[in-house]
Amino acid sequence: AEYKKAGLGGVEEMLCADAHFCISRNNEKLLLKKERGEHIFYVGNPVEMQPFISEQPIGKQLCYVGRLEEIKRVDIILEALYRAHNKWKLRIIGSGEEEEELKKITKYLGLQNWVEYTGWKENPWEYCKDACALVSASEYEGFMLTGAEAMSMGLTVISTPVEGLIDYLSPGKNGYLFQKNNASELAGILDYLYDGKLSMCDRKVCRKSVDEYSTYNYFEKIKKILKKGLKKSSSRSMMTGLKKANTLQEEANTMSGDHLDNPKQRSSCDAGSMD
Repeated sequence: AEYKKAGLGGVEEMLCADAHFCISRNNEKLLLKKERGEHIFYVGNPVEMQPFISEQPIGKQLCYVGRLEEIKRVDIILEALYRAHNKWKLRIIGSGEEEEELKKITKYLGLQNWVEYTGWKENPWEYCKDACALVSASEYEGFMLTGAEAMSMGLTVISTPVEGLIDYLSPGKNGYLFQKNNASELAGILDYLYDGKLSMCDRKVCRKSVDEYSTYNYFEKIKKILKKGLKKSSSRSMMTGLKKANTLQEEANTMSGDHLDNPKQRSSCDAGSMD
């Protein structure tokens, strides 16, 4: 619906394709109402798996990674920090049109000593190594790559129940959910975590929960689907797609070192650190 509103087409336009790769279960559900299931595949998004940090940080540090735009509702996070009975530190990594307004809100709420703005960073996860959780209050997401990348590091994710994210976040196992526009509920979760009434999620479980989306596993899934399709049809688009998937997988693995998530190439040392 959001894409159609933006003039990028909707479900009807997608029906012209030979097959449909869905980044969320909701996308899949919408297409299943219009098309046969044999042409529809839920695949998620490829995730650049970050170096896993096994130790839970001692401090009460949170992080936010992303654009500073109205739809991201970072103001809700700031309000929650103000409402929380316990003091959390928040590092905001990103930039955008709302940055100056958010800084004004931070000052107005007296949170200058607790909230840090780093600006845009090429590798934002380098600034999250001391964080115990990623927090997000978005009104809309397609898949929420930042959530999956954070989990790949071992971080607990605290977020609104946006599309895509709810396909891989299991409350209490790898994160916690709060309703949109509800700073009080987020503040309550933060207080419960601070007081130990809720626990930070097992970092290994967080990592494992997004392993299926690693670039290696993602493109293996894509190639498997395309190869199966080619057995039924000699579609040029599927053949082109298969070649493109191979190329993208190789490029992604070379750039990110994600080949370590390939069980055939992972050393015993690497496997021990991830499992």
